[in-house]
Amino acid sequence: MTSSASRSILVASALAALSSGASGSTVTISGRLTSFQSALSASSFYPGGNGSLDGTPLAIDPSAPQVTYSGDVTLYNQSTTVLLAPGTTRVQFEYTDIIGQGRENAVAFAAGAPVDVAFGDVFKVGTVTYTNGFWYPFARVGLRIDVASADTALDGHSFAGSIVVAVSSTEPFVPDPIANADYFYLEGPSGPLSSLGSVRVYEPHVQPPGNPGNTGTVDLYARIGSLVPVRFDSPSDAAFLSASLDPLPAVPEPSVYLSMLGGLAALAWARRRKRP
Repeated sequence: MTSSASRSILVASALAALSSGASGSTVTISGRLTSFQSALSASSFYPGGNGSLDGTPLAIDPSAPQVTYSGDVTLYNQSTTVLLAPGTTRVQFEYTDIIGQGRENAVAFAAGAPVDVAFGDVFKVGTVTYTNGFWYPFARVGLRIDVASADTALDGHSFAGSIVVAVSSTEPFVPDPIANADYFYLEGPSGPLSSLGSVRVYEPHVQPPGNPGNTGTVDLYARIGSLVPVRFDSPSDAAFLSASLDPLPAVPEPSVYLSMLGGLAALAWARRRKRP
């Protein structure tokens, strides 16, 4: 065989491989929750005391820095990091408040269905579910997602990060449903993935019209290549999206607006009376 014929065969093989990759191949997705850490008060006299994970009490880690919130003098000690059993897809965590009432919260991840993708495509990798029991101060749940494929260009990509649960306010009793909705966001190896924004879930005792409940779901999409999360999508039930990773301000009730307008009108009238 001549060298030119050999080159022709190599070029044809490369083009066939590129064509095969461009048309897409099937990837299967697996995901699991890997670890759990929270911030709890060392004293049961403050909300956050006596925390537990799946019914097992959490131990305080005295070497970890305390967690506090802007404008709040209460400091919360971090619990020790608990490694979860292989294959864990749901964790339930709660604390017993000052009056002895349990406050149940839960995070779950369900991997997406197998899908045909090409290198660089964005596709659904799974669904996150969050149950907002009531004002849990802070939690970090480790998340790992892997994809496998017979196509070597698509096989073995993974994401390792965390689902971070945060409170909407330093004050547990905010009357506005949106400002009272606790939330979660995704964290990567280098910190929060702020471009995704956050997912808010209504608290059970402060509901908007229609009472959607306090369990919300959202789909997570990522780009195949290094499996980079790119967006949250299709929030349902009690979930809604926000571009911010910070607490949302309360929306004043109509009566508050009327009071503000009344005050401005009175101020304007007083100024007019002072004019010569």
